[in-house]
Amino acid sequence: MVNNRASDPMLVWRHVISTRRFNSCPFDVMDWAIEDVINDIDGRRYISLTGGLSPCEGYLDFFLTPAELDCPSRLAFEVGDLTWTEYWESRPKIVRWTNSFLDESYVSTQYAQAREVFQASPHIFEGWDTRAPFEFKKEVMEFRINQDILGKCDTSKSEANYREFMKVYERRMGKRAA
Repeated sequence: MVNNRASDPMLVWRHVISTRRFNSCPFDVMDWAIEDVINDIDGRRYISLTGGLSPCEGYLDFFLTPAELDCPSRLAFEVGDLTWTEYWESRPKIVRWTNSFLDESYVSTQYAQAREVFQASPHIFEGWDTRAPFEFKKEVMEFRINQDILGKCDTSKSEANYREFMKVYERRMGKRAA
């Protein structure tokens, strides 16, 4: 595999601060762990998994893999047909993207293997491996409604958000959602 940043658009990334990052459903409740990123060079959408922080050296690590919204393996992962481990093991290309929070001009990219992802983010795979992202988001939304009830707050907004989400959740999860 070529690991030449100049000739491989998958290895060309700007600093994390200046990159377009966002959370799409169901990952919008897990923004600290996983996000969508658009690469300005090749225009592709990637999933970014937090790989850790090295406060002594001043680096943030992320792992990126191409993942368009209609990618079959992404869709299977979101509904739980693939576990977190199975999803990352099946990825043909993974990039380790390192940024310095002390020097915004520092960006390093190189190809990585799935085992590096597991070593850098064991807390994610240990705690969430069997939890589908859609199921986790459903739990978070139910928790928010309960928090509103316990706090004697107006639940109309959290309940409306939950109803909107359930339309998508039930369609995507099929029989498991019932």
